[in-house]
Amino acid sequence: MANPGDSSGFRCGGRMFAASEIALICEVVATCRGLSRKERANTISELVGWTRANGSLKEPECLMLLARLEAQGLLRLPANSRGDRSDQSLRFRTRPRANRACR
Repeated sequence: MANPGDSSGFRCGGRMFAASEIALICEVVATCRGLSRKERANTISELVGWTRANGSLKEPECLMLLARLEAQGLLRLPANSRGDRSDQSLRFRTRPRANRACR
């Protein structure tokens, strides 16, 4: 992976993001703080043209990109709102739920 701060960009989800796109993403995160993470990911995907062949936005990949950019210290995501559970796909369950039988 390239260093996110250099001119070669930042790779995530099969795409290389230019430094100008990372700057745009950081600006959206800073200025659109009232959006849920899902809405923010869809907005960013639309702005940078990150879509699948069928035209749908790459929301899960964008959520992962945002998490990676935050981990690199390039941006700070607002805390999740109480009802926003769009980042659950980024969590890994280590144990099955107690009320479910293991198969």
